[in-house]
Order: sequence, then C-alpha cells, then structure tokens
Amino acid sequence: MLYIFDMGGVVLRNVFELKDILEAEGADLDMFSLYRDDLMDRYSAGKITEEAYWEGFNKLYGTQIRAPRWGRFFNPEVDTEMVAFIEELKRNNRVVCGSNTIDPHWKWSMNRGDYNCFHKVYASHLMGVAKPDTRFWEMILESEEAKAEEAVFIDDFPDNVEAAASMGIRAVLYRDLSSLREELALPV
Repeated sequence: MLYIFDMGGVVLRNVFELKDILEAEGADLDMFSLYRDDLMDRYSAGKITEEAYWEGFNKLYGTQIRAPRWGRFFNPEVDTEMVAFIEELKRNNRVVCGSNTIDPHWKWSMNRGDYNCFHKVYASHLMGVAKPDTRFWEMILESEEAKAEEAVFIDDFPDNVEAAASMGIRAVLYRDLSSLREELALPV
C-alpha cells in the first residue's frame, strides 16, 4: 500500500503564518475574506516568486507588504505521535509526503529534518503543480509506480481529499490520530 501524507496540519502543527505576517505589517484584514484569489496556488506550485505573490497580494488587498516575509514566523511543531505512526506504517508500506509548500517553508523543514520520516517527499513548488489539481496525485502515482486503488491519501483540507477521492484514491480527511487509525482500521 502507498500512503500519501500531507504535511501542514497533519504532521506539522501551528503552520499558519499569514496572520502573523499581517499583524507585524499592521494590515488589518479579515482572515476569512482572504484566499479569494489564486496567488497561493500559483506560489505553492512554483509558478510565481514570493515577490510576485506579495505584489499581487498588495494590489488585491491594498497592503504594502514587501518580500521576503514567508518563513519569518514559520516555526511549526512536529506531531511526534504522528511521526511514530508513520514510522510504524513504513515497516510494511511505502509512505510518502505529498504537500503544498513554498520554498521558505520547504527549506525550514528540510533543515530541521521534518521530512526524514518519509520514504520520499513530493513538494508542490518543486513539482510545478499543487493540490487540489489532480495532476498532483497523477505525478506521485506515476513516480511511485502505483495505481490509485493502491493508495491512501491523508489531508486536513476537504477540497484536497475530494480531489484525490475523485481519482479513485482512498482519501481520508484528517482530524486527529485516533480517528485516522479508526478510519484506516489499524490498531491503536
């Protein structure tokens, strides 16, 4: 079996950085109204630079944020119980990371060894495509020489889970480790 884990919100906690950036910049924006654009999708797919991201963001939201900002407040916690679970799965399965990420976060996690628990990592900004685009999983399945029905995908975003499921991948919306074990019918 091929297990594909998302990173932020599943293996890493406290990854949300935009709120901290906006607060430091004195930008008073309603967080719920953000992301009505495709800037982060393009940035996490490696299609635009951080400078282009902030230029577009400033134009949309009337801010004056200058790059570099991403990575400045990024200091997530590793869920050690999840890492132990991944190591357990690795004994009899192929376990990879499939994550939407950006270069500053990638470098931070690489330097800390956050990805060391995986057999391989598929990072959106290096792949040129981001979830929920189905090409993301197609590329992983092709690289892993696996069929969709041989894969399980775990993510904390419903859109990503739905997209993976639409391809025939068993997709699980992550809430917590106990629920995940139950969903996968694995002993606690």
